[in-house]
Amino acid sequence: MTSPEYLEYFHRLPAPVRDDLVASQAPLYKGIDSELIDEIFQLLYRKHRKGEPRTTLLTNTELVGLADGGTGYDLDLRHVEQGTAFSLSTEALVLCTGYRYRVPDFIEGVADRIVWDDQGRFNVRRNYTIDAEGRSIFVQNAELHTHGFVAPDLGMASYRNSCIIRELLGREVYPIERSIAFQEFGAPEEAVNAG
Repeated sequence: MTSPEYLEYFHRLPAPVRDDLVASQAPLYKGIDSELIDEIFQLLYRKHRKGEPRTTLLTNTELVGLADGGTGYDLDLRHVEQGTAFSLSTEALVLCTGYRYRVPDFIEGVADRIVWDDQGRFNVRRNYTIDAEGRSIFVQNAELHTHGFVAPDLGMASYRNSCIIRELLGREVYPIERSIAFQEFGAPEEAVNAG
């Protein structure tokens, strides 16, 4: 599914269908890979063998309040799935907050040149442009709703960059793969047209 063909298929879907798909595909792009998980586990395991590690990993936990405790932080937390409120104190804190896109403030100066969708998001064309003419304002990682879960995918970064460079220069500088998947994501055109 991380292919130019899937991107093409996804981009052609109606916006409500794309939005539903993005919501259902969140686990495909919002996580760490198994190699990193294994490295973290091995590190914690080694520390555990030398004594209890001074590390606590909390999942599905929302920070609802934070205060400076003088020598650390006093945290008011809520476990999302259980709906349980609890408090912890800590010397150090790493927040893995997830990601919620917002339009950057610096866009204000060119906002009138941008095409927006009915939900106030960039209306990103297939070539990654958002300006009315479709040739001067490009985005990356702001097109999840139009290009699908491959938008933030690092494996597709070279593809995206090559497409944008082609649009900027008017010629293909780096070869752009157009077909790498061995499946079709939509109904085959010849079958639809034949019926």
